[in-house]
Amino acid sequence: MQSSLLTLKDTTSLINRTLERTSTGKKVNSALDDAVNFFLAQSLTQNASDFATAKDNMAISVRTLKAADAGITAINSLLSNLKSIAQNAKSATTTLAVTTFAAAYDVVRNQIDSIAVSSGTNNADGTFNSKNLLAAEVMTVQLGSSSSLTVTGFDASTGATGLNVIAATGAWTAPGVGAIDTALTDIDNAMQSLKNNAQLMSSNMSIVTIRQKFADNMIKQFTGGAEDLTNADMNEESANLLMLQTRQALALQGISIAGQAAQASLRLNGG
Repeated sequence: MQSSLLTLKDTTSLINRTLERTSTGKKVNSALDDAVNFFLAQSLTQNASDFATAKDNMAISVRTLKAADAGITAINSLLSNLKSIAQNAKSATTTLAVTTFAAAYDVVRNQIDSIAVSSGTNNADGTFNSKNLLAAEVMTVQLGSSSSLTVTGFDASTGATGLNVIAATGAWTAPGVGAIDTALTDIDNAMQSLKNNAQLMSSNMSIVTIRQKFADNMIKQFTGGAEDLTNADMNEESANLLMLQTRQALALQGISIAGQAAQASLRLNGG
């Protein structure tokens, strides 16, 4: 009977462990189950979490780069409008027409500056997530737990440090003035500068996109490694549970038989 009771106790403990594994899906639920695998799995899970955090940062950074790209597209369209106005001004034959075109030119020019203004300025139209890469601001993109990418924007304003497109009012004073030809040259240079900087932005976007895919793959590897170390084989655990339940039933039967034998012996002794 004592042997059967010990077997029943051990079997019940194993059944409880198997039930825990089947309910959680893990064979290692604490350091007591397997200290080496438990802490190694924790380390792998932390690595996956670090990449997940970096992935979130990259997602916002991609949006910031896309906002800059939208700004570049808009500014390029505005430069095309400026070029058209300047060409019309060059063809104008009266001072009134030239000055009228000059006023229209400066209205469009001001729209460029409203997009390329610093993120700390009110009504900063080109700002996303407190960054405006078209105002020469710098963005740090976290790529992993210990790596990052520094994206340096450029000055897309019409000022001398930016696209260098000067105002027309006061300069376009009469038909055929040289300031109009100068404006056309400046616009062509500005459009080329914008194109060059757009290519740099595209290169940064490509880097971040590649690192996003890399982060996805690394998260899968780290998570998969942790699962390999801790996940239970459900088919095996189900088979173990069936075997243990059978052993439990046999132990109970053994206890019952031993109890019956003891009672029979007591009756004989009593007789």
